[in-house]
Amino acid sequence: MPEERRYPWAWLALLLAVGVLRAPAVVWGPLNIDETDFIVVGATIRDGSLRHLDATKEGIPLTYLCFNLDVLATLVGDGLAEAAHIAQVLCILWVFATCRVVGHAAERWTGSARVGLVAGWAYALVTSCNVPFVATELTMNLPVAAALDAFVRARGDQNARWCLACGALLGVATLLKQQGGILMPAVGAAILWESLAAGTREARLTAWRRLAAIGAGFVAPLALAVVGYAWLVRTGVLSHEPIVHNLFGASAGSWPARLAGAVLFYVVFAAPLPWLEAIRGHGRLSDPVRRALVLCLVFTWIPVSLGGRFYGHYFLQFAPALAILAAPGISDRLNPRRTNSAWRRRLAAAVFVFPALGFLAHSTVRGLEGDYPCQEPRTVAVAQWLRENTPESARLFVWGHYTPIYYLSERLPGTRHRNASVIVGDFDPGHLPEGFDPGPHVAEEQLRSLIDDLESGRVEYVVDTAPADIHAWRHFPMDRVPDLATYVRTHYERVASPGGADVYRRRVGSRPGEPAP
Repeated sequence: MPEERRYPWAWLALLLAVGVLRAPAVVWGPLNIDETDFIVVGATIRDGSLRHLDATKEGIPLTYLCFNLDVLATLVGDGLAEAAHIAQVLCILWVFATCRVVGHAAERWTGSARVGLVAGWAYALVTSCNVPFVATELTMNLPVAAALDAFVRARGDQNARWCLACGALLGVATLLKQQGGILMPAVGAAILWESLAAGTREARLTAWRRLAAIGAGFVAPLALAVVGYAWLVRTGVLSHEPIVHNLFGASAGSWPARLAGAVLFYVVFAAPLPWLEAIRGHGRLSDPVRRALVLCLVFTWIPVSLGGRFYGHYFLQFAPALAILAAPGISDRLNPRRTNSAWRRRLAAAVFVFPALGFLAHSTVRGLEGDYPCQEPRTVAVAQWLRENTPESARLFVWGHYTPIYYLSERLPGTRHRNASVIVGDFDPGHLPEGFDPGPHVAEEQLRSLIDDLESGRVEYVVDTAPADIHAWRHFPMDRVPDLATYVRTHYERVASPGGADVYRRRVGSRPGEPAP
């Protein structure tokens, strides 16, 4: 009988641990502006004030068409705050489900239920070593884990059905976050490597048959999504510019420093034992499953590095393959039958668990100190003014990159631009040096679409966050985009400056078809 069936408390304890490790998000709500981005988009689509394509103009449409947990929560939650809490509960269950699939893959690979349990714990601990918000990487990781499980199953599959399933699951993962597609060439390279190592004609034919099955499976969900998207919104999707920017868009500032900091924080400090075991086992590449997992880790560095941004949540993409690959070594270190020294076992357990506990303490302290985006004092002041002085139906445009203003004020955007950064190069404002000139980076097409939205008359209030420097928006004063500044000052009047941000209200008589006073 498998060990986890004899000890069901081990998996129940893991579910409890996932809940505890993600408790700061349940207590304090959205911990990252990506969460409020998705919640606002979901609420806008549900509200029907913008078409789906317009509401997702700055993001990846297929991500929203499938679902992100934040977007899904807006469909059942009553209000933005409730949606955020529902998303966190869904995320706890989602992460636990991924732990189970990762554990199943590790058990099937090694034949040990103990190793499977360790793999599940490894995934939970590695993914908690970050701000515990609902990230698209976590959503993507469940089909990725299932794809790796299917790849392990495919080892004894003569008709390639599990290869087909592996490809289809990778296709689903790519729909949730397009960076998941990098695992397709990774598993393909592993299959080709195996055929070359065998050196026989039969091995080569088997490899090509498996590659064809994986490729067919991969293409199927992508093709269905593209056709479905075109049918639903009556437009194409493959040329959608945010897909290209998300993959190749560059960030300003010193990317080597960001890389070094991210590796130190999210590899060395966050998951030292899993990475050590993954590296230590790289020499045993005669095992085809190990080869595939190693290649998955190596190939994943490509999407993690694209654009030079190196956000912490990018490193969550490593977690499924890392947990499976490291589990046998970690299991040996913790097993009294393999490690005779009790202090070595205790040291290994401490190195395995303590990073997650440290990150939990860090996340808790941040919440207590009011250091999360939705606790930022200037943002809270702006949102409070909007709630108290505007009707619930009011629609906003925020000149800035900070959707917590929409979230906290419970007012939705009236333009397709929930973040204004796409108009001025789509940089992370926090990465920009002092004296940065946004003028050369203004996207004229995006600017024209914004002014068209303002001209429609549905945007009643404009919030300029540059004077308050919310989220480093001092780099983008409105005057550096003269056409926008002229339009706002012609058709809107400044009525307040809560938190240092300027709030403009549409002038009477400035709406299309409205008589002048």
